[in-house]
Amino acid sequence: MVNNEKFVERLKSLRKEKGITQKQLAAKLGISLPAVINYENAQRSPSSAVLTLLSRFFNVSKEYLTGETDERESECTWDDPEIMQAVRESLPIQISGLNDVLKDCPAQEQKLTFDILVQLRYVLELKDTIKKMTALSMLHDVAAAVEHLAGEEK
Repeated sequence: MVNNEKFVERLKSLRKEKGITQKQLAAKLGISLPAVINYENAQRSPSSAVLTLLSRFFNVSKEYLTGETDERESECTWDDPEIMQAVRESLPIQISGLNDVLKDCPAQEQKLTFDILVQLRYVLELKDTIKKMTALSMLHDVAAAVEHLAGEEK
């Protein structure tokens, strides 16, 4: 549940921390400027997809954004050994599921997907930590934008 007062306060604060305008935020997230203005004026609450974009962009939990907690980070952390084990165990299932979906896709979509996976492997093999983290962050931002775009079709 979105605590609108807290959400508005936190959205404005996080945006100002990043030193960006409402227009820049809208452009970076692929949403309209009026939407950002309406969020910050408590005229409208964001959808779940937009909350995901905002939390990823500002690197905070959705719960923090919505005022459910004062902890900026989510309770689950990626350095938790149990979470990492679960991720490692689910990876073959995710890859198999991707392979199943790709079987029904046109050749061009299969090729584009293959190219993305090759590039991801290339990024993960980079020795320069700064370049690697920059590239992963860029991919993460693109993934959030794609998730938002796909959510509009539902």
